[in-house]
Amino acid sequence: MVRRPLFAALVVLALLLALGCSKAPVIVTVDMDKLANDSKEAQAIKAEVESFAKSVEDQLDKGAQQIQAAAADPKADPRKVNEMKMQFSQILRQAEEEVDNRRKQAVDRVHGKVGEALNVLAKEKGWDMVIRSGPQAAMWADGSLDVTGIVVERMDKAPQANPQQKP
Repeated sequence: MVRRPLFAALVVLALLLALGCSKAPVIVTVDMDKLANDSKEAQAIKAEVESFAKSVEDQLDKGAQQIQAAAADPKADPRKVNEMKMQFSQILRQAEEEVDNRRKQAVDRVHGKVGEALNVLAKEKGWDMVIRSGPQAAMWADGSLDVTGIVVERMDKAPQANPQQKP
């Protein structure tokens, strides 16, 4: 089965050839997994989210310890302990949603940075199409088409994300 990015590239190539384009399209690939691991900008965004997740986890641990202490106290009112548990469950759900939300926003920010870098590079280098490479994209692409390194460099030349800024 042909995957979508490769299929799209083949369709565009066929259309260009059918329309009699004199210039062969310039198609390059970018490995998004490698980019996420190599880019300082992507790593900064990831670290920001993981720091937030760790602080939330620490706060939840403190809350759980308070509930455990209250439950272990023979003088504690069982209704209040149950109320604490119910409140904690609600706080836990909200915290999980917030962490997931921050992770999604981080992915969007990284994709935005990649898009900005690709827009500039495509104009500078004359690229007609960029295809995602890696296990979830092109079925095969020659290594010479991979421009991940220069995209990482361009992303990291952009102004750094402000770690205090909410993602």
